[in-house]
Amino acid sequence: MKQKRIVIVGAGFGGLYTFRTLRKRLSDKAQYVIVNPENYFLFTPMLHEVATGNVPAENIIEPLRKALRIRCTELLLGCVRSVDRERGVVRTATEDIPYDYLVLAPGSETNFFGNQNAMQKSYTLKSLNDAYRLKNRLLELMETATRMRSKDRKALLSFVIVGGGPTGVELAAEMAELFEKTFKRFYDEAIVKDVSITLVDQNKELITMFSPSMRKRAAASLTRAGIRLRLETGVQDVQRDQVLLKNGERIPSNTTIWVAGVKPATIDFNGPIERDRSGRCLVHPNLKLNGSHNIFVIGDAAACLQDQRPLPALAQVAVKQGTYVANAIADEIEGKEPSPFYYKHAGSLLSLGRWNAIAEIAGIKFSGHLAWWIWRTIYLSKFISWNKKIEVAVDWTRGIFTPRDISRVDPTTKKC
Repeated sequence: MKQKRIVIVGAGFGGLYTFRTLRKRLSDKAQYVIVNPENYFLFTPMLHEVATGNVPAENIIEPLRKALRIRCTELLLGCVRSVDRERGVVRTATEDIPYDYLVLAPGSETNFFGNQNAMQKSYTLKSLNDAYRLKNRLLELMETATRMRSKDRKALLSFVIVGGGPTGVELAAEMAELFEKTFKRFYDEAIVKDVSITLVDQNKELITMFSPSMRKRAAASLTRAGIRLRLETGVQDVQRDQVLLKNGERIPSNTTIWVAGVKPATIDFNGPIERDRSGRCLVHPNLKLNGSHNIFVIGDAAACLQDQRPLPALAQVAVKQGTYVANAIADEIEGKEPSPFYYKHAGSLLSLGRWNAIAEIAGIKFSGHLAWWIWRTIYLSKFISWNKKIEVAVDWTRGIFTPRDISRVDPTTKKC
């Protein structure tokens, strides 16, 4: 029997687990091609720790060829421009890639909800470059502040984080700890006292995927860290030195960080397809694109309804969808009928700084040191190779006893 050609677009959590499961199920019974802009897997849930110097960037990336033992023909670096369903090919800038099965897991990008000023004047946290850029910004501001009066420093060191989901809350906690625990050791304490961090969210409470008691615990932890909360109001506009809220309040902000939501990375098709209001592709219960027999869409790009509600854009959703799709494709190739996809939430984890976290797993709630260890352990298990797991575990252990890294790394900086 002729080998089926399976093309996977995206090497995030969804694409990664699709490939791993397919190769385990089918081995050399199929041909595999992964199309991805980068040659590494990025562990996005820990970008905020890179941005605040808590872990080095090397901790959260793994080269795909090394980790997955991919041969030369199985990885194509590039971006997909469109999908031609009639011809059964994926179009990139350099070539057309034919497929028998196509798995679309392109991930997502920051959603500014049409706010052009926010897009132009805000920092984001979706890529490794974003994390470096934000870290360098924090360090540059601290260096500048050493040569300023207190009155001017307060405006310089004003930060607003837009978005009270997991990324916004974790970033706020890490930034507060960076200033309080690390910068106080290397800069004048008076400078750190001039720092202000405000977290804005349109919901009544933060991190709505957690239970009410855990939401309150997280909010209390942020407040104790000196972070100001502005809830039940959205952002009207982002300006150079302030953020204008929809309730009319103006918050000084020299650095605005926008983590208020995501939208699916756009892939064009040679014809109309059904999408929801956020632009995600509508899929059947078997995760096949509506109107298609051999195209699957997973992760942030898929509008998968369960109990009449769309599944959230979470890494664990993408992981389970990737595993399911791989098994569904293998079943079809082997002449079996795959069952519909059903998602069961495994639990939620959230870091609130070093030694502090909250967790809800199988209905059991954890907080503090224990939750932090659980959070670290579970995240460690998600890395691909054992070499990487050991490397990261050693580095994390060393990091417990050492201060955060405050090196400013920018390859574009010119020497004097």
